[in-house]
Amino acid sequence: MIAVLQFYQTNLAPAVRFFPVVPLAILWFGLVRAGFAPKARVTGLILTGVLLVWWVGSDQLARSGFTTQHWLVLRPFCWAIAILLVIPLMRSATIAGALDALPPWLLVIVQVYRAGGGMAWFGLIAAGRIAPTMGLTAGIGDTTVGILALVIGIYLYSGAPGGRVMAIALNVLGLADFAIANTVQTFIPFDLAYPAIMIPAFYAPCSVPVMALSLRQLIRAIKRERPTPTLGNAKIA
Repeated sequence: MIAVLQFYQTNLAPAVRFFPVVPLAILWFGLVRAGFAPKARVTGLILTGVLLVWWVGSDQLARSGFTTQHWLVLRPFCWAIAILLVIPLMRSATIAGALDALPPWLLVIVQVYRAGGGMAWFGLIAAGRIAPTMGLTAGIGDTTVGILALVIGIYLYSGAPGGRVMAIALNVLGLADFAIANTVQTFIPFDLAYPAIMIPAFYAPCSVPVMALSLRQLIRAIKRERPTPTLGNAKIA
């Protein structure tokens, strides 16, 4: 397991640290495909600014040790930021248009990065930095979601029947995994230094908007494919 942690820190962590670039690229891709209207440009710039400030601010606080020293206070604050960000994303008509212009498998398959987070948790257990109960809860959940994201994303890309329903179930599972892990972490405190502290402080909360947008996109796609009632098949009262 220590070898897993070393492999993660050497080969995966440098790439994972730039994960916010991926949802930003997907956002702009969707906005352009939906028609790059002035309102879309403003929305894209605002979201880019918010995410970059959140990312850089979290990184600097973690590097300075402030996050580790005040983790019990900052943990709910980190998740509150993610939840507050979800609210406008789920209500924006511009974002809805961008989602409709994106292939549904894209926001699903990108969640494969969570398997890397699972590897990190397992390595931290082996290194004795966190309690096995807490680490296994987060590690197994993240690894499972990451592997399923790849499998279901490919299945959805193939156009096979039931792909959207499976993708919705994956996003619900991913959100439930965070809820369970946070509940366990409430009763089992842990102390992590940089860069490991960035996983629960930023990367995990940042995943919530991604899953929420994927759910919105999939549900909208299913609704569009439902047959529209006509006078011919309408019931006469």
